[in-house]
Amino acid sequence: MISEKSSIEKIIEEINSTNAKKVAALLVIAFACYHEFLHIRYGSNSCSWLLSDGRYKGDKQWQPYGCMLHHYSKIDTRRCLRYIAYYGKNTHFVFIGDSRIKTLYEGFIGHLKQDDATTAKPENTEHNLIHIDRTLKLTVEFKWFPYISKSMVDQFRNWLVLEKPPSVIVAGCGLWSIKTSNGSEAIIQEYSLNLTRLVQPIDHLRERKSTILWALQEPVNTNKISSEYQMVTNEYIDLYNEAAAEVLSYSSAEVWWSARLVASGMVSESPDGIHLASRPLQHDTQILLNMYCNDYMNFNDGSCCSSAESYTILQLVTFSILAVCVVVMVIMFLYRWLHQLKGRSVQEYILLSEVEGAAPHEVGDHYTLFKALSTMAIIMAYFIICDRTNFFMKENKYYSEFSFWIPVGYVFTLGFFFTENSKYTKVLHPDQMNEWKGWMQEFDALVTNQQGKSMKVLRVGRGAEFLNENLKTYLKKKGIRLEEAPYTPQQNRKIERDNRTIMESARSMLAKKNVPLFLWAEAVNTAVYVRNRACFNRKKLSPYESWTGKRPKLSHPKIFGVEAFKHMPDQFRRKLESKSKIMTLVGYQDHEIIDCMIQGLRREEQDANEPNEIITTEGTTLKERLRDRKKLKKPLRYEEFEANVVGCESNCYQQAVTGPDSEKWRRAIQEELEVHEKNETWTIVPRNETKVIGFSRSIPPVQRLNSRQDCVQEGLINNME
Repeated sequence: MISEKSSIEKIIEEINSTNAKKVAALLVIAFACYHEFLHIRYGSNSCSWLLSDGRYKGDKQWQPYGCMLHHYSKIDTRRCLRYIAYYGKNTHFVFIGDSRIKTLYEGFIGHLKQDDATTAKPENTEHNLIHIDRTLKLTVEFKWFPYISKSMVDQFRNWLVLEKPPSVIVAGCGLWSIKTSNGSEAIIQEYSLNLTRLVQPIDHLRERKSTILWALQEPVNTNKISSEYQMVTNEYIDLYNEAAAEVLSYSSAEVWWSARLVASGMVSESPDGIHLASRPLQHDTQILLNMYCNDYMNFNDGSCCSSAESYTILQLVTFSILAVCVVVMVIMFLYRWLHQLKGRSVQEYILLSEVEGAAPHEVGDHYTLFKALSTMAIIMAYFIICDRTNFFMKENKYYSEFSFWIPVGYVFTLGFFFTENSKYTKVLHPDQMNEWKGWMQEFDALVTNQQGKSMKVLRVGRGAEFLNENLKTYLKKKGIRLEEAPYTPQQNRKIERDNRTIMESARSMLAKKNVPLFLWAEAVNTAVYVRNRACFNRKKLSPYESWTGKRPKLSHPKIFGVEAFKHMPDQFRRKLESKSKIMTLVGYQDHEIIDCMIQGLRREEQDANEPNEIITTEGTTLKERLRDRKKLKKPLRYEEFEANVVGCESNCYQQAVTGPDSEKWRRAIQEELEVHEKNETWTIVPRNETKVIGFSRSIPPVQRLNSRQDCVQEGLINNME
């Protein structure tokens, strides 16, 4: 009696490759739903992600939210600006604000500056700066405006009247207002009111393709600030930032939240507690360059601010065809599913051969074709979404111990899932192929197509069917290592044991049901079919389930050799004839339906002159083709002799040794004598004159004689001597 499985055993049984694939599919669907929710909640514009959020990773490298930050060297930056200038566009950056914006301007110029560029101070104010690079058609300005005042608003309006307004405007101020306000809340309200006056000119500039960034105030290091900035605290900075974010959320300006986050992570490195250190300035410069250049450089690695490439005509046609295949496959699947619910079977058609007695052609149906094309379409769509779009958010890869060991653990986990031994057996009879190379190609294709794996090693015995140049050439071409185990079945113990088990099962079935021996191949196939659906391992999984991932159906198997009744359609019988024909079940197909039944006699009743017929469930009649003894040919060494047995009288020996074939008779007699002398079958003694040795028929030279006939032949030789 089998005891009930424990909960741990049940859990262990569920850890297999099939469930692993299901879990992977569910995880992909869950990730897709999660990212779709993020897109709905935060939008799908990667530029907004770049400017809004991020964090530090690996060696204080900045990682934006949801996209990858491309690192621009000086060479990359000049390549981008040269590309823009080549198409006749001018690049004009303007930094407007207080000393913190001036520090940002200086860090940006330090990244761009070359020997042929010029940096100058305009004559009208000593605080304004300008950088010009005529080769790149580049102009970078700094405008000193420590307060949001009427003069700043007028500056924004003046840009509107220019023929080409600035490409990017980076604005920000508030430090001086906090410094001179002495903590007054009225100054915060005045700050908000002045910001509202900037909304209208900002919107008009945005309509003219200008990008306006409002940089929020960075936190300060209170341990380093001087007495001049004692009133500047992080609490006041947060109040000013909240006021700016609230007002500008109704405008076309982009609030640069990530600049504040970059500074917050490295506030301790600030030289004076107020202004940014060199590394945060580098991060801010990289953010500006990614925002401006990525769309021109056409990076396809998930970089921020990269718009998708336009589709070509070929891509659109391909996507349309694959989409039609998916729709057709879904319709065919629903059609089959509805038929199964109604208890109806779906008809499958097989192309019959034009040659009488030949096997039908194995062709795939339309459902298999559209299923394969739909699967390919889904895989292609998944990779396009992952690689060519920002649907699944990507990040830069930075080394850390955590990120190093995660893939290692992932690989080991996959190893646990995909190293189970299925013990699935497949019988392919050599006489079904013209040569062993064809057998090997079919088996290799079976493993590749059904399991998606490739064969690495083939271990064989030293049979002649394995040792041929065609097979070795094929294995060498495929990169498969051939291992030979001559005279040592212990090295191939599993196959040897399975072969014996299968042959014993086939022999028992043939003997029990008294089935003709020429159906031995069908008996072997049936034994393998049943064996693949029996449980052998501790996981209680059959080889069929381990190989295919599906539980086998066990409602259709019947006893081998039992009587079966084949339905006869109306087109093949008369009105009063029986509607069924008595058959004998001899096998199954791999698709879990009864394959064939044989119409004929039992072994002891079989007429050797009447060929047997195998009738499949589709009604196709095929001549017996497995190990038909009537098709065997005699060996070539016997072709030159005649093997007719004739009756003889007492002078038959004289006719044999004196007739036209006397030389052949003598040679045959001499060969038999030499064999008997070599094997020491008997001892030659003098002939007894009182006894007569007789015979009733001649001895054909091509037959192997039994001991009685050998004695007769010995007597003939003695007589001849």
